[in-house]
Amino acid sequence: MWYIKLICINLIYHLKFFLFHITNTISQQSLKYFLPLYAEDNICGKMYSVHDTFFDEVRHEGYETVVPCDEVAVFSTKAGMGTEYKVAPMLSDSFSIILVKSGMVKLSVNYSTETLKKNSMAFLTPNMVVSLSDADEDFMMEGVSFMPAYFDDLSAYAPVYNQMISFANENALPIRSLSESEMECMQTMLGLYSDINTEQLHYNGLMLHLSNLLLLRFAEILRAGCAADPSKVPHTVEIYREFRKLLIGNYLKEHYILFYSSQLNVSSTYLSRIVRKVSGRSVNEHIAHMLTTEARRLLDCTDLPVKQIAYRLGFADQASFGKFFRKQFGVSPTEYRGGAERK
Repeated sequence: MWYIKLICINLIYHLKFFLFHITNTISQQSLKYFLPLYAEDNICGKMYSVHDTFFDEVRHEGYETVVPCDEVAVFSTKAGMGTEYKVAPMLSDSFSIILVKSGMVKLSVNYSTETLKKNSMAFLTPNMVVSLSDADEDFMMEGVSFMPAYFDDLSAYAPVYNQMISFANENALPIRSLSESEMECMQTMLGLYSDINTEQLHYNGLMLHLSNLLLLRFAEILRAGCAADPSKVPHTVEIYREFRKLLIGNYLKEHYILFYSSQLNVSSTYLSRIVRKVSGRSVNEHIAHMLTTEARRLLDCTDLPVKQIAYRLGFADQASFGKFFRKQFGVSPTEYRGGAERK
């Protein structure tokens, strides 16, 4: 019987070694895949979650905020309020209007930068990568953010969205200078949100009507700055809008036009023609732009390995991601990250 006992002891020893190895592996994988992802800003020394969004920013990060409901935030900030302006880029997850009341600040949208001055207005749409930096001591800003579901339910959404598309097609960045009267009008309407609260009998109606009024006035301001005058929302713009909504929700895993055309029940040729007609860019260019913008954000703002970024963006492997990235920027992801770190 002694040999049976010896075999049992040997099996127990190997089982303990196996369990230790498995536990250690799982622990490492858990750290790799399930801990929150953060990037450190070298200038401010502050830790920023890569999942921070503009809507979260204006609700929680040093802004004076009126929150009429969970899907709308009216905000204001100024130099010296504690808001850090040299921060890692963050995703816009909402439709937002920004007004600069005084001073100057640099606004970066999808890595294109312009200085906003007094009486400047900018607008953001979902999935833009945005940051504010280098605000001077006189800087004051206010604005409003609407979550997409709320925006889509407003009666004004179609003409407003149509006007935003027209403006974006004619301008490099979604920025417009306002007259004193235009600025005063927008500020007055933003101020009305502070008088609305959930205890009022007509709370929902007040919110909807004020939001529609604000957005229609915003659309009129954009229209005055456009050469084109889209008085009606054509069917092509509706298709383009649905394409953009699909793209925002699926670009990380669907890189080809066939998926989007089948979801919209149109042919790939028709969708390609519509998207180019409305936006001036092909479907493939829209997909590539979304992927490169997110790739740059992850390379700039996180220490995720390039291989993990490739999988996160829906590429089969690091090599295919590297080939795609080099085609867009002329350098590999590793070379791009190295160059960004030296700046």
